[in-house]
Amino acid sequence: MEENAPKLTAILGPEVRESLLSSEQRKHFNCGQTIYYQGDEAKTMIVVYSGSVRVARMTADGRQVITGVFGPGHCVGLVGLMSGKREQDVIANGDTTVGFISRSTFDKILQSKPEFAVQLLPVVLSRFQAALNFIDDLKNQSTTVLTAIIIEQFLESSEQPNVLAWKQEDIALAAGSSRVSVGKALKELERRDLIELGYGQIMVPDVKRLTDWIKEQRG
Repeated sequence: MEENAPKLTAILGPEVRESLLSSEQRKHFNCGQTIYYQGDEAKTMIVVYSGSVRVARMTADGRQVITGVFGPGHCVGLVGLMSGKREQDVIANGDTTVGFISRSTFDKILQSKPEFAVQLLPVVLSRFQAALNFIDDLKNQSTTVLTAIIIEQFLESSEQPNVLAWKQEDIALAAGSSRVSVGKALKELERRDLIELGYGQIMVPDVKRLTDWIKEQRG
């Protein structure tokens, strides 16, 4: 769920990057516009150039859970492109510009430049590892610790340093918890001076202190 995965634009070799990005089609999306819908056939993947996108999926009981936020340089939809089906919604998180890369372009580069597959491995593996880590946190951590983890991870995609422009309900969606539970968790984190709550945003005065506290809770 985190944005710590390697950026696609940073890990590709010069030839592969030029081949991939020269065939893309760029498009601008306004805040809240859906780029991909869960369940659709996957014909493209995207590279984010400005703004960010949030990735979310509907659970069996009809709840939407945010599973990631990705900013400039990151690719989204890679796994769907390989499997052929969208497993999650992808939504513009603010004014956002992305580049669409078609399946035919993707397949052509894989065939002509075998090193492309090797260069993609860090992206795929880090996403899976992040998902496994989050599942582990969901099982083992309290709502307060889980809320802190979400704030820390999604802070990286924020346009303002040390400020996460999320509301309480956004955190609840990411945590898969109720707004009441998350509200109590946020108050507890504020009581510990780890965050400061503002209108529609969460400020983190000392990110390292928050990170150290999370590590301590994880044991």
